[in-house]
Amino acid sequence: PGEPVTLSLDADGYASSEKGGLTPPVEDLIITLAPASKVMGKVQDIESRQPIVDFSVAVSRARSAGGGGGMMSFRMAGPQTPFHDEDGLFTVEEIDPGKVSVTASAPGYKDATLADLEVPEGANLEGLVFTLERAVMVSGVVIDDRGRPLAGAAVEKKEAGPEFGGVRFNSGSAGTAVTDGDGRFAVMGLDRGTVTLSFTHPDFEPHDEEINATRDVEGLKVSLSRGGTIPGMVLREEAG
Repeated sequence: PGEPVTLSLDADGYASSEKGGLTPPVEDLIITLAPASKVMGKVQDIESRQPIVDFSVAVSRARSAGGGGGMMSFRMAGPQTPFHDEDGLFTVEEIDPGKVSVTASAPGYKDATLADLEVPEGANLEGLVFTLERAVMVSGVVIDDRGRPLAGAAVEKKEAGPEFGGVRFNSGSAGTAVTDGDGRFAVMGLDRGTVTLSFTHPDFEPHDEEINATRDVEGLKVSLSRGGTIPGMVLREEAG
């Protein structure tokens, strides 16, 4: 007999399935596939409650990998599916049953996620409602200590990391930017309120700027200075 194998099956319109513990040769194996499910809902503005017409929806699920004491869980993000609907309605098809997280995003809004949702086997997950809050944008220019525009400077939202009590940086495209050839930048997707932006460049000292961003902020000017140098010589002590 051969080693045990796991058989994976995928078919259009059906949920994917796995059958493990099969030791070849195997005869007269029957595997029944359940119809794939759909995730359905609507996306609307949190203040006006009016539908958002252009948006994207992504479905992700948790996966485990490793073995023994080295098992670890991670979330596999699904593709962003774009929608244009006057009523803000969406339907994401070909979804396998099980626990999922669904994220809705739209230009000018903060992303919203509904986590730990159960997609039933052979049925649809319906009635999801996403109420998106408008995001804040901070734009401006970065210059060097001589007043010249500085290209290639990274701008990133700085956040407290409660799990470590230290500092972590925002991940993803929201809350990040790189200055263009004229030193200009625009950081989008920020929460309303006080935010701290970190400005870094390989040839200059980093700089943090605290900003009161209760609304869009334009025309911010940030200057980066070069680090100082200490001249000297390194000598090697002769043995003996």
